[in-house]
Amino acid sequence: MNFYLFIKSDSNDVFIAINDEVKQLASKQWIAGRELSDQILIVINELCESASTTLDKLSGIVVYQGPGSYTGLRISISVANTLSYSFNIPAAGSSGEDWQT
Repeated sequence: MNFYLFIKSDSNDVFIAINDEVKQLASKQWIAGRELSDQILIVINELCESASTTLDKLSGIVVYQGPGSYTGLRISISVANTLSYSFNIPAAGSSGEDWQT
C-alpha cells in the first residue's frame, strides 16, 4: 500500500494529512502560529502512527507551495525536502484550490 504525506502551512491554520491511494487516513488542522517549527514533526509522527505507517514507508510527499505566509511555507517546504532526502521519498510542490489532487 502507498502512503502520501500532505502539508499545507500557508497561514496560521496548518493542515497535514496522510492518505493512501483512495482516501484520507489521518489528518490534523490546527492554529500553529509561531509554534509551527516546534510542532510539525510531532504532528507528522502522530499522523503516521494513526495511519499505521512510518515515515520510511511513505511513497510521496506533497507540500503546498503558496501563495501564503513566507515563514510557514519555508518551514513546511524545508521539512518536506528534509524528509524526502532522508528517506529517499519523492516530494512535489503544488498550489491552487485542488492542491491535493
